[in-house]
Amino acid sequence: MPDHYYDLYRLIVLASAWQEGCFRQFRVKKGDVVYLRSYNGTSVGLMQINERVWRGIYNYDHLRWDIHYNAMAGCEIIDLYFCRYALRKMKRLNLEKPLEDDTLVVS
Repeated sequence: MPDHYYDLYRLIVLASAWQEGCFRQFRVKKGDVVYLRSYNGTSVGLMQINERVWRGIYNYDHLRWDIHYNAMAGCEIIDLYFCRYALRKMKRLNLEKPLEDDTLVVS
């Protein structure tokens, strides 16, 4: 990822952690600590990594019980989508100058 997108990337990571898991990896359920699960049971943890989509790529147990691993996986996934889709789309548009961060986010 180009260096000048680092600040935007950092904001997207923080916004994703807030939106997906409210900065939580675990919760207490009936007196036991359990890992955070999506309403439909397919995504887990702080970054709500979808276990079906990313099967074979990330370790289920680590995604569920290791907050650092879950955050790292989320950061990798955001980086992948940002570079593969957002930046490639900008390149195809043949813009004379890069889009501003606010414009890029809504594109």
